[in-house]
Amino acid sequence: MLQRLLNFPQTVMQSLQNQIIENQAISKKTKDLIDKLLLGKFSFAEVAKIVGVSEQWLQAYVNPK
Repeated sequence: MLQRLLNFPQTVMQSLQNQIIENQAISKKTKDLIDKLLLGKFSFAEVAKIVGVSEQWLQAYVNPK
């Protein structure tokens, strides 16, 4: 199995890593930071990069508000 993972292209590995990160629970502290950053006029891309979430997750988080 490890040998197959080592042979995956970098883009596939990055995609898998992003899915793992997205599936982890986002803490209340992180959500509070996201709210503050968005009020501070940061772009979605900037906020996502700062807190380490995907732009898709961030959009899904903000939509219900």
